[in-house]
Amino acid sequence: MNNIKKGEIVHCNLKFKHNKKEYKLNEIVYKETDGYFYCRRLMQPLKIDKPVRVYDIEVLQRLGFENKSVGYTEVKKSNEQRNKITGAYE
Repeated sequence: MNNIKKGEIVHCNLKFKHNKKEYKLNEIVYKETDGYFYCRRLMQPLKIDKPVRVYDIEVLQRLGFENKSVGYTEVKKSNEQRNKITGAYE
């Protein structure tokens, strides 16, 4: 299992076991939280309705971390006026 930090988002191949049967999901986006994985869109065709414990992760690409900023940024109003004929700013 590759070293993935908590909260990191990766593009990867996952391997997990469910009812003594091994499954592999290829090229999915996975966020490390507690070692479990559940995506209804991917698991429902496999007849799995609970989160499963991931035992192997093959990282294809590291995408980064989620944005944790809570505040809003202020935007200043532009003083530029549009030309009524061409639509360009003056």
